[in-house]
Amino acid sequence: MSTMQYTGVIFDLDGTLLDTIADIARAMNRVLKAHDLPQHPREAYYHMVGWGLEETVRRAVPEEQSSPELIQQCYAEAVTAYQEAPVVETRPYDGIPELLRALRERDVRTAVLSNKQEELARVIVDAVLGCELFEVVRGARDGVPKKPDPQSALETAAALGCRPHEVVLVGDSEIDVATARAAGMTAAAVSWGFSEPAALAEAQPEVMLQAPDDLLSIVGHDGADRLVSQHTAKKA
Repeated sequence: MSTMQYTGVIFDLDGTLLDTIADIARAMNRVLKAHDLPQHPREAYYHMVGWGLEETVRRAVPEEQSSPELIQQCYAEAVTAYQEAPVVETRPYDGIPELLRALRERDVRTAVLSNKQEELARVIVDAVLGCELFEVVRGARDGVPKKPDPQSALETAAALGCRPHEVVLVGDSEIDVATARAAGMTAAAVSWGFSEPAALAEAQPEVMLQAPDDLLSIVGHDGADRLVSQHTAKKA
């Protein structure tokens, strides 16, 4: 790995910047209840999110009761239910606002890239953190494949004015690690999100972040050298 100056950071949203699971669970359980389907405890949704809301619906509806028509109906209702109350309990993880301010002070360009619908992602980011903290906020769009396909990540890097190898992609799931790898970016996985640490370790990100401000040891004047040292030590 060559030494470089990272000029951009692309953040996943759910489980990385924000703890959104309570509001997702509430919206999804409201839909399940309306269809006389079994509801799930909040903790169960950790294993259902990350691929977008439609996939969450597929995982939440019992397989033996599922049909394409029911999934589409429940998905439409889930979108409505979530849009009506997207930030009741959603909050930033401890240290995230401070991290974002520190990155701006270092003139690092930042973006959000979510598999959540783009309009909803913007509403949530603006309500909880403020869209002004980011140059770009992107979500799922018609005609653009979701993560881990690299297209949206590459488009986001281009919008930041960064080359892929100058970007750190920060996320809480194997999806984000795979996206970074496919896009030629550095993968930084967070330990505080929705995924199990063992699953993240198996995905082999370049670095694991134990706290938000750990990112500052990667992005900065000496950050690349530190990342090279960590990567070399991990391989040894």
